[in-house]
Amino acid sequence: MEITVTERFRTDVLAMETSEKVYDHIMKTIQETLPTIPTIGNNDLPVSISEKFGENVRRVFVRPFLIIYEYDEAAQKVYVYGLMHERQVY
Repeated sequence: MEITVTERFRTDVLAMETSEKVYDHIMKTIQETLPTIPTIGNNDLPVSISEKFGENVRRVFVRPFLIIYEYDEAAQKVYVYGLMHERQVY
């Protein structure tokens, strides 16, 4: 499974103040979990997410952040679009 991380995601990560432990967990989720279980994320989206990223994305929770991504089943690709703090979402 191919994983594509967008520039927006990279910018979001740089803007978030987080511990190395949380950063490592975020990256492990992207590099290990999403390629093996790409449908793990919830596609029941709050308006704040669907307005920014569209209706076809999913969110996976890595406390206290949400990784926003899209799984293209036909192409067998995952596109990682953004990282949001849970307080930004609700």
